[in-house]
Amino acid sequence: MNLFNYGNYIINEALSSEEIEERKRLVLASHMRMYLSKGIADILKQMESPIANDLLTLSRKNLRFDISFMDKTDDKNGMVTYIQTSKVKKMEDGGLDVARARNDYGSTIWKSNLRVQPARIGKIVGKIFKDKYNKAKIEEFVNEFKSKETVDEKFKNMKVVYGDDIRKYYSWKEVEDPKSTLGSSCMRYDQCQVFFDIYTKNAPPVKSPAYSYAGLLLLFNNNNKVVGRAMVWFNVIIPAMLKNKSVPFRIFMDRVYTNQDKDQNIFKDYARKNDWLYKQQQTYNNAMFIDPLINAEKKFTITARLIPRNYNKYPFLDTMQYYTPETGRLSTTTPKVKRDGKYIRSKNYDVIRLQRTNGEYHHLD
Repeated sequence: MNLFNYGNYIINEALSSEEIEERKRLVLASHMRMYLSKGIADILKQMESPIANDLLTLSRKNLRFDISFMDKTDDKNGMVTYIQTSKVKKMEDGGLDVARARNDYGSTIWKSNLRVQPARIGKIVGKIFKDKYNKAKIEEFVNEFKSKETVDEKFKNMKVVYGDDIRKYYSWKEVEDPKSTLGSSCMRYDQCQVFFDIYTKNAPPVKSPAYSYAGLLLLFNNNNKVVGRAMVWFNVIIPAMLKNKSVPFRIFMDRVYTNQDKDQNIFKDYARKNDWLYKQQQTYNNAMFIDPLINAEKKFTITARLIPRNYNKYPFLDTMQYYTPETGRLSTTTPKVKRDGKYIRSKNYDVIRLQRTNGEYHHLD
């Protein structure tokens, strides 16, 4: 799986077959595994393309290449640099500890002017996997890679707020475009500010890790105006997965509201990067969720445990819509008990559904 033909190393001169073989041997002796910078690896880990996973596993396989130490450029345009392994061999002969230099991004191997000028990552991928992926798949990979390169910059304009700041940033006054989907939210009005106690009174610090709390993830523009938001629930559980005690509590990002649809991907990327659960579709009635921990899309119940309390008014909740004031259970589904081998809704407690826009709610029969 060489990236360059042996002919590149053999000049047009009269050489015996033995001399040609010796030159090939020397070239092959310098080949090494493909090592990637942390910057590239971090991008690939966020990607869905199978090519990304193949690249990440190259350094663990017994495959040798004539280039290595691939790094991204600062231009964020799908360009990468690398160094020919024959030059790495010379640096190694000069005393470079390659094993240590792999993770030392201030070392000469990453900063050397011997590195090749930037090349398109799609071109490199095409040569590495020339018989495995067609041009269309490689183009999809490149487009996704470019989008992930720029997403970290967007993260700098994101933050999670709690308590009364949730009231503040729900207001239309904080939104860049009041006429957008975000700006036209049913909870944007001044009179809705009194509805948010279920958010503001469940804020960190909580009295025990067993309790859940609410946050609001915000995306700002350069003028500090909100261009996207999503409710986030911390310390939630997935009852069906409670047997997996290694991950008892999770974080769930609810429906995403943005000025521009494309910015929804920024929120999804943020959730994936932090292993947060999030909705498959950004609608109020979709019950399919993405779990980055297992890289799967499933339908399941998500439940939060709040401090038991009855609020006079409630906001419209897109997903966590069933609340039991006596127990503090807030969930995507109604509570159920098993009777005669069947699950039925529990009638032990008063369960209310929080999907009205005027602060009211309705009791379930």
